[in-house]
Amino acid sequence: MTAASILRRFTHARHRDFGFWILVTLALSPSVLSLHGIMRSVAMEMLLMALLGRRLVVAAMLPALLLLPMTLYYVHLTGHLPGVQLWLVLFYCSVPVIIGYLHTFAPWLLAWAVVCLGGVGVYLSRPRGPVLPGGWGRHGWLRWFTLLLALPMGARVMQFNREDFHRAVNYNPFYGMEDYYDHSYPWNLATGYMAGRHETRRVTDMARRMNHQPVRFAAPPESDPPHVVVLVIGESARRDHMHLYGYGVPDTPEMEREDGLLRFGDMVTPFDYTVGAVPVILSQYDRVLTSRITEHDLISVFNAAGYDTWWISNHPRLGPYDSVIGAYSEQARHIIYTTASGGMMSRPQLDEVLLPHVADAIRGARGNTFIVVHVFGSHEYVGDRYPPSFAHFGSEYDNSIAYGDHILAQVTDMLRAAPGENMLFSVADHGVRVDECTPGHPQHGDLKQSYAVPFLMWLSPQWIARHPAQYDTVRTHLDAPLMTWNLPDSITEAAGLHLADADATKSVFSPLLARPRRMVHGDGDNLNVDYDHSHNTAQCHIMPD
Repeated sequence: MTAASILRRFTHARHRDFGFWILVTLALSPSVLSLHGIMRSVAMEMLLMALLGRRLVVAAMLPALLLLPMTLYYVHLTGHLPGVQLWLVLFYCSVPVIIGYLHTFAPWLLAWAVVCLGGVGVYLSRPRGPVLPGGWGRHGWLRWFTLLLALPMGARVMQFNREDFHRAVNYNPFYGMEDYYDHSYPWNLATGYMAGRHETRRVTDMARRMNHQPVRFAAPPESDPPHVVVLVIGESARRDHMHLYGYGVPDTPEMEREDGLLRFGDMVTPFDYTVGAVPVILSQYDRVLTSRITEHDLISVFNAAGYDTWWISNHPRLGPYDSVIGAYSEQARHIIYTTASGGMMSRPQLDEVLLPHVADAIRGARGNTFIVVHVFGSHEYVGDRYPPSFAHFGSEYDNSIAYGDHILAQVTDMLRAAPGENMLFSVADHGVRVDECTPGHPQHGDLKQSYAVPFLMWLSPQWIARHPAQYDTVRTHLDAPLMTWNLPDSITEAAGLHLADADATKSVFSPLLARPRRMVHGDGDNLNVDYDHSHNTAQCHIMPD
């Protein structure tokens, strides 16, 4: 038998359709980033092939083939497949911006489209039957097998939404589905679209529920001498893992050397996740206790007082953990997200990328300025949050705390070098489990220690000289029990903003500071827990005594 006859027999054998399988392989190829991505992508493709003929399958795959070059470039840029993050960016971009981004690649994309359409057109002109045996009878086992691979997604979606996202992000029912197919191209494009569209509606509703009533001042804001107010929002930093607070590892050496640093020893956050914790810091908004923001957010207050306002963040601008916070950032006059690159989401970067932007904002201040700096801190995955030069200790978490200490000291030194009555407030949104229940793998969780966060304050010598009584008062409150919702009234009072609806019992600068009832919110049956009368369970959850 000659080689030609062998090849002829092989290519004419039943169901030997190399053109079809080449197109299928191309369409699904981005899923090779993970094993579960391949399995789920192939399972859905098998189901499609069992239900449709070959030509219909190829026609249905055409969009995935046309998008393949852009998908591969996105993977190169970000390290993951395009899904909900990309859709969120696109939903918030104008059409000219998107076209402008694609303009450079237009010739190559056009060439690929011609090749794609030509190849698919040639294939569709060939008469072919179904790919897989039809019916649900003797050969129908393949369809049942496919359903067994695909249907567990439903149970996963319900579990994911109920356990992780119901209270955390006001229940986006599509995040579970998007998570299930996050590595399964092209199905993740569809699930990402549904999750992203629902998210944009939710953020729009969040912005609508913000307090847009006029800000009323009891006395005109102080404008002379000008000053810069910086609020640094840390991420996943536990107070009991900082040497400043008595931890045995020397992981905060630089801030300990800062003259005039005030360290508050008993600050508690009501949430163990960012999207719940940050709104409390900015506007006292507790999503569990109320469905509506009834207080003004800090950025809007400083805008009303004539300040130049900045939001400088190393977090993603949009996403399941950040887009609600984005409703606050949009209030600022200057918005900088270091994770945005050419309209696309880039790989996470070290927090030092924030420093040039912070320096520009401080040096360029021509009057009163308010700057929010949102660092990535010690967020999962903690080993990626610091450079090799900070790998001093045996714990990745302690290394990340040391690097965060360095970043905060740099910002403090910038303020010290700038003229005026400058002030710095630094607070973490929440902590994490470090060695509890997940040894060696810091993770979010409602452990009691996750709610105990550091709160640091630095006031310039000029501020102290001008406000000696307030300075003496705030020093008497360094060990007072506090909640993160004490911050808005404290920051505005320090800046000399006398709000008509200010609550003196919440400001650390006020002699009337009251002890709060510190209610924190867990992840399950422990939704409302009195922090001061609570304990940890063996499963590392906070519970009432």
